[in-house]
Amino acid sequence: GLRTNIGQAMDQATWQFELDGEYEQHTILLTDGLVDIASDDDPQQQAKNTAERQRIITEILKKYKDLGVKIHSIGLSNNADKVLLDKLALETEGSSVIVNSSEELVKAFLKAFEKAAPEAAEQVPLSNDNTFDIDASVEEFTALVFRKKGTPALQLTSPSGAVISQIKSIENARWFGESVYDLVTITKPEAGTWKIEAELDPDNRVTVGSAVKMEIKNL
Repeated sequence: GLRTNIGQAMDQATWQFELDGEYEQHTILLTDGLVDIASDDDPQQQAKNTAERQRIITEILKKYKDLGVKIHSIGLSNNADKVLLDKLALETEGSSVIVNSSEELVKAFLKAFEKAAPEAAEQVPLSNDNTFDIDASVEEFTALVFRKKGTPALQLTSPSGAVISQIKSIENARWFGESVYDLVTITKPEAGTWKIEAELDPDNRVTVGSAVKMEIKNL
């Protein structure tokens, strides 16, 4: 409705979480404003809203911490309660961000996913010229490339010089294009140096699937 009942949403979102479960547990809190449960004509509006905000910080946050759930908070405007969102994330080892566009929102979800499932997001480094190296052990790679409006369509250049695009694709490529990003997966890729023909963006990334894994002890 017209209210922003963050507390009720968080209460109901715990229905599938388990105490001492076998999986890591994460939740994304997406909100556009402040804690706001009382109507404008309620003489106790401020007191009720303040009490509910305090209930979130004490009772609800404790419930999430006890369950071991990490909260990734995303505010959809600068009017959101950033202090509250930061606290929920910080105390559960999650992440907190304010976004002001659909492109920023996509990136916020991506970063929350990578924090929740880092083993599914093993990456190869992108050089300053948008190139990346794929060795023979890589069974599949997925390139995620963000685009600015008005920029040319994404193209990939293989080590042998073949140019691949959504229009000029190849048999072992799967391509998904959105208004702000392209997602292309190449199975059994050619080994060597690949190049992304697009503007450089710090959030562009190439994730790989390989039988070769590096394991390190936690620092």
